[in-house]
Amino acid sequence: GTRTDAAKIVLFVSDGEQSEQFAAFGTTANQTALDAATRVKNLPATVFAWGFGDKVSKRTLEQIATDGDKVVLGQNVSELMSHLGMLQDAACAASPPSNPSPPPSTEEVVLTMKLEASGTINTDSIQTKVAAIAGVARSAVTIEIKASRLRRGLNEVTVPDGSVIVATIAVPAS
Repeated sequence: GTRTDAAKIVLFVSDGEQSEQFAAFGTTANQTALDAATRVKNLPATVFAWGFGDKVSKRTLEQIATDGDKVVLGQNVSELMSHLGMLQDAACAASPPSNPSPPPSTEEVVLTMKLEASGTINTDSIQTKVAAIAGVARSAVTIEIKASRLRRGLNEVTVPDGSVIVATIAVPAS
């Protein structure tokens, strides 16, 4: 777990744009990186974004960093090393959150299933089975189907192969 009484500082280092193979389902690789940075900044954490080489986008680094003062560009890693004092200064000057919020009473667990064949899915049945496996109430499970095309019926969905079922489960926090 994380210490709620400690300031959080993250150093993101890149040599170029996010690779498409690491894109989240239904989004671009660049948007995946930006979404991840937003989640980290919302911890809250101070995010430094450093890049080196000719393929780095300053604009992307500025979007990832907490603010423009946290962006550093260099030709190589050795050049970036000269900026380590900036991190040390930030760590020493950072104060912990003033009123840390209590830990959440639940955490979300996301289960993703990719369908190998087309067919009809009973969403109520999936919701019930996932809840039983997770040991939670059925109401703690939400089901989302991501498909290029689908046909909805009452509690049933007909989907093509390659469709994805995302089950989000609210479980008690540990």
